[in-house]
Amino acid sequence: MKNIFATIIAIGAFLLSQHANAVLIDRGNGLIYDTVLNITWTQDANLCVALNNCVNPDSLGRMSWSNANTWAANLVYAGLSGWRLPRVSSGSASTTSGVCNTPSACVASSNELGYMFQFNLNSSGHPVDGVTLKNIPGSYWSGTAYNSTDSWEYLLILGLVRGITTFSNGAPDMAWAVHDGDVGAQVTLNGTPASLAPGNGVTASWAGLTDSSPTDWIGLYAPGAGDGSFQSWMYVSCSQTPIVGRASGSCVYGLPGVAGTYELRLFSNDGFTRLATSNPIILQSGLPVVTITVSDGTATEGNSSDTAMFTVSRTGGTSAPLAVNYTISGTATNGVDYQSLNVNNSSNGSVTIPAGASSAAITIIPLNDNVAEGNETVVLTLSPNAAYTVGAPASGTVTIVDDDVPAGTSLIANPAASTPGGVINASWSGVANPTARDWIGLYTPGAGNTSFQSWIYVSCLQTPGAGAAAGSCPYVLPNVAGIYELRLFSNDSYSVLASSNSITASASSLPVVSIAVADGIATEGTPSDTGIFTVSRTGSTAAPLTVNYTTGGTAINGTDYQTLSGTVTIPAGSSSAQITVTTIDDNVVEANESVVLTLNADSAYTVGLPSSGTVTIVDNETASGTILVATPSSVAPGSGVTVTWNGIAAPAAKDWIGLYTPGAGNTSFQSWMYVSCSQTPAAARPSGSCVYGLPGISGTYELRLLSNDGFSSIATSNPISIR
Repeated sequence: MKNIFATIIAIGAFLLSQHANAVLIDRGNGLIYDTVLNITWTQDANLCVALNNCVNPDSLGRMSWSNANTWAANLVYAGLSGWRLPRVSSGSASTTSGVCNTPSACVASSNELGYMFQFNLNSSGHPVDGVTLKNIPGSYWSGTAYNSTDSWEYLLILGLVRGITTFSNGAPDMAWAVHDGDVGAQVTLNGTPASLAPGNGVTASWAGLTDSSPTDWIGLYAPGAGDGSFQSWMYVSCSQTPIVGRASGSCVYGLPGVAGTYELRLFSNDGFTRLATSNPIILQSGLPVVTITVSDGTATEGNSSDTAMFTVSRTGGTSAPLAVNYTISGTATNGVDYQSLNVNNSSNGSVTIPAGASSAAITIIPLNDNVAEGNETVVLTLSPNAAYTVGAPASGTVTIVDDDVPAGTSLIANPAASTPGGVINASWSGVANPTARDWIGLYTPGAGNTSFQSWIYVSCLQTPGAGAAAGSCPYVLPNVAGIYELRLFSNDSYSVLASSNSITASASSLPVVSIAVADGIATEGTPSDTGIFTVSRTGSTAAPLTVNYTTGGTAINGTDYQTLSGTVTIPAGSSSAQITVTTIDDNVVEANESVVLTLNADSAYTVGLPSSGTVTIVDNETASGTILVATPSSVAPGSGVTVTWNGIAAPAAKDWIGLYTPGAGNTSFQSWMYVSCSQTPAAARPSGSCVYGLPGISGTYELRLLSNDGFSSIATSNPISIR
């Protein structure tokens, strides 16, 4: 008795000295994090009853040890898998009960139930940190076996800690689930947009990984599917090659060509421990997909000719106009800092893509207000609508450069556009405590402060001179075209005082023209099924612009399709124009043919990327041999192509299409689908087409058609450029 009494006193003294170190944090979503043990508990200590998913329970929700372990291992709660039962430690005890009789045995990190009851519950069933726990006290299974027939449990009954004891595996007991690490509400995964057409890409964004690994990965699932039943996957590197762990980030994720509801799941370190589940992603067929891009990212206040521009584009048919809605945000005020985008200066707007066009421009015209307010932003975000699906990118940002001297610290790069290797002027003002070692760095937008590309002190050299509250320096841009920004830092540190407007380094101040494929297939014998190229330009739209191109490919201009002149004029007020390929039915068996348009250089503009595009004319006569064609041949990362085949002599339900890098072996596919357009075989198809979702990584790819679940190649497509 004296020994027992002394032990109780020792435990109490130890608790008094240590309980302040026990910290429980309510993470929300029914999750409680223990900062000492680095584990997450469910808030409900008898959760299976609330979820109605206990495995063969008694009337109180108690399960056998085996069933309790099964329940925890299969639990998906708060979007997370990877749960288990708590561990206990029996120390060096040789008895089967009353083992929690020393502080080290009760509170060691290997004794999770002991620590919970002794410290977090203060031996009373009431948490010391004020968090709310449900359905305690009770007796709980641990995940630790004692022998082949018994396992350890922990008892807290009427506030009396009885410690750990062994219990027959077949007897009923409660199950309290825990998860390693801080996996609460801070880990998030979102797929945007949440509704789009099959074969397109979503942006998968995650945040809150506390122990990130290069082999953390994202998988695509049908809701309710087991974690092992993923349809496709990528690492957080946005590819199937691990590179570096990323606590937060985003990737463009290519989706299947089959309509339906999907979700993304984030997993830890090449395993199936689920960290987060995304919102549902709905793929709907038949609707055009609309996107928004920034054609000109900078407008200058006080310079009416220097406007900014967004371009809203659509896929699919162009026979009818399409009104696209958007919301307006950013630090600039609609109707105050720039000409209003609507009639009432509200936060909602609309742009109509006219019939016959695949895009329309939204121009930002700044208003000169003579107010020193620094650079401001205009953000347009496309809004969902029953008439279309919002694709990616769904949002864009332009900057209005202030022409007034701001009161605070500011940094302005002027001009906002130059040539690679050109010189701009970096002007700053308002530095409250200037030092000689204040410095300016050049960055790509979004790069970390330590990732500068070049730098100078405010002396305009890499040698410090005198501090300057205001001043300017010439700054040489890199020899590589791109978008950059300057940042002003304090006293040889990475403390940012100000960031500049965006700086565009392009090969010329002339408009940059590019060509894209808006509709990649034209069918011979069907006059309404035409192919469409879209030629776009950057910069001002005040005057028309004539763009020259050459025709190529296997189809003959004027024989296989109506004659194309070799020039297209983008009219005044528009940022793009279309070139339509209308087929001529020749009653000749010649298989599918291609029309390749390539932009020609001219003194009036600069040719950008993509500079070439391909449309396929599908022959309507019976062709010999097997053909596989992917259109368009040039797309953005995470987009989809239409893959069309015909001429399979002995078709099978398990003929399949795989995505490859050119030259890779047939077993080295990156993704695949059956000719059913899914990973479930259906009927054999000697000819047909599917929408095929592509990766979010730039590069050159090809599709291959293979026979009956084997690696015998039937046909290979044209190259597909993702950029």
